[in-house]
Amino acid sequence: MPNPAASLARSVSEGYRNLVAFEASETVHAGPIEAAARVRFRRPERLVVEYSTYRNPIALADELLGGGVEFAEDDLTSMTLTYDGVHTWHVSARSDFLLKRVGRTLYEPLPGYDTLAELGFLADLAHDFLIRDDGTTDELGRPARVLGLKPKRARRSCLLKSISYPFERAIVDVDAESLFPLRIRFRPSGSSPLVSLLGPEEWVTIRYTNVRLGTPDEAAFVPSAAEDSRVFVESFVSPPRLAEALPVHVSLDALSSRGFAPLDPCAVVTDGEGKRGYATVWFARRAGEATTNDALLTLRIGNYLSRHMARRRATIAERGEDVALAAHSARYLDRSVLWGDEHAAPPPAPFVVDLSWDDAGVFTILTADGLAKPELMELASKLEESR
Repeated sequence: MPNPAASLARSVSEGYRNLVAFEASETVHAGPIEAAARVRFRRPERLVVEYSTYRNPIALADELLGGGVEFAEDDLTSMTLTYDGVHTWHVSARSDFLLKRVGRTLYEPLPGYDTLAELGFLADLAHDFLIRDDGTTDELGRPARVLGLKPKRARRSCLLKSISYPFERAIVDVDAESLFPLRIRFRPSGSSPLVSLLGPEEWVTIRYTNVRLGTPDEAAFVPSAAEDSRVFVESFVSPPRLAEALPVHVSLDALSSRGFAPLDPCAVVTDGEGKRGYATVWFARRAGEATTNDALLTLRIGNYLSRHMARRRATIAERGEDVALAAHSARYLDRSVLWGDEHAAPPPAPFVVDLSWDDAGVFTILTADGLAKPELMELASKLEESR
């Protein structure tokens, strides 16, 4: 006797494999995480994302504790992100800045999950999952078929690749006519960072509305920006090549001589002419004979201020204190001050601290985790002297 659940799953898989393109409004809800975006997808890996809502407490905590968030909520909701399968283009409606980055950098709202227009799991439903036919529903505004899913196994090894299934149970509601998913709900596996954000009975819910199948053509995936936009390109270089890649002079020896080893690679962003740009370099120092604790440093330097650097400098200027650095002044911020704004007491030390200064059009931000203020000041003075 035919299995109706398996038959429906095979039909859904066939419909997905035949789907060339679609556009839709997508919402993602997981406890305090909430995002809404208009997405356009075209095979094999073309995707355009325009956020209208982005609330992510993990990103907010990261920004509060370490200032490490590249784009804040108001940045993302004014930006168009275009992924071409190799690079992601960031185009902001608020500036003439256009950034080309390596890989899929779409600031996915769910940690550890690609969720934006991501339906690849549909291709092998019957092969990968235990399927249950859960009937029909009309609560989504259209008649829909309901499929219950469980992974056949948590992980599958294929010699040169491994596949994991990071959920315990899922429910997929597919349009009764088109078989396109209108709603996807799942409970993350216990190892997922999402578990700590969700209550014991909460599920992740992804909705697709205003769906148009097969509409976006190639022209819809060409980044559009004003003719006078400044195009910046991200690249990754080894520390020895930083000097030739960045249009400002920086010597890493001032920090490496104090035991801080630069980590490979360095991130460099420059304009087409190579005249403007900025870099991010990460350093680590391990405890040894000369020091009793591990420490991390992040150096951000350039003659152009990224949105991240500008936002960080503004916070340091507003909440920090004046300090003397070599021949000019700087601003110092202990980020535990920011933590106290939202919580009764700051967490135990050590805490992330920032030091910001500029000299002759070169902007520098030195961030430390595990360093006391006097040592950070000394390192910054050595770095500035080397310039």
